Amino acid sequence: MAAPDATEQAFIFDLDGTLADTMPVHFGVWQIIAERHGLVFPEERFYSLGTLTLATLGITDWFGAVVAAEDTVRHKPEPDVFLEAARRLGVAPSCCTVYEDTDLGLESARRAGMRGVDVRPIILASR
Repeated sequence: MAAPDATEQAFIFDLDGTLADTMPVHFGVWQIIAERHGLVFPEERFYSLGTLTLATLGITDWFGAVVAAEDTVRHKPEPDVFLEAARRLGVAPSCCTVYEDTDLGLESARRAGMRGVDVRPIILASR
């Protein structure tokens, strides 16, 4: 049996837009409802609630670690969220591949010293 490629010991997936594209539609609806009731619902707060999507999809157990925006102080394009994922998985950043659908996310992966895969061409080709 061949030894595993040392550069790919962990695969890290951005959630929204990569595993599920739910956030923009949901945020728009939440904004409408909040405005009807005279409330302000900041976009940052809304996006911090996104890791609940994995449970709703029933795929939480597919992942060895889940890192959300609230788990780090700095956010994309800073590398912190991906570095925290690598730490929780016990894998060196250079051995991680990140699947992303935004330029900010790909920059974050680069800054973390990880290989970034832009899924946008894959998604477009499947439509």
